[in-house]
Amino acid sequence: WGVAMDLRQALDNKEWKDAVTFSEDGSILAANFEGVNAEEIKVLTTAFEDESVTIGRGLTFCGNHYEVHKFFENVLYGRRGDTSETIGIAMCQSKDKSGNKVFTVITYASPVLSAKAVPLLIQYHKTKLRCSLLF
Repeated sequence: WGVAMDLRQALDNKEWKDAVTFSEDGSILAANFEGVNAEEIKVLTTAFEDESVTIGRGLTFCGNHYEVHKFFENVLYGRRGDTSETIGIAMCQSKDKSGNKVFTVITYASPVLSAKAVPLLIQYHKTKLRCSLLF
């Protein structure tokens, strides 16, 4: 419980709107909101398996569809909305000390951009989760 509470507090980053950390089996490790959709999480665990599929279908999170614009080995991100109002999404995968995959998905609203949100997400994985981004 203590670890989950620490992660929950770390997810309360003022730059992030919604955030959830979960394991490769879809178990929720921490979230900063109630009502995480288990079916969405199950699909999100496969997001890094095939770049063309993920960019083609995008991501669904909290009932909203997001286009994916950037795809890297351990991080991907994109947006939804139009020029007047957009919400960004970023996802990171890493491995814990036991070699298990751990994922975090965040959303962020203007004026926060991916240039700020993504490094914060990576830092969260390295420092709070103590995970390795090197596969």
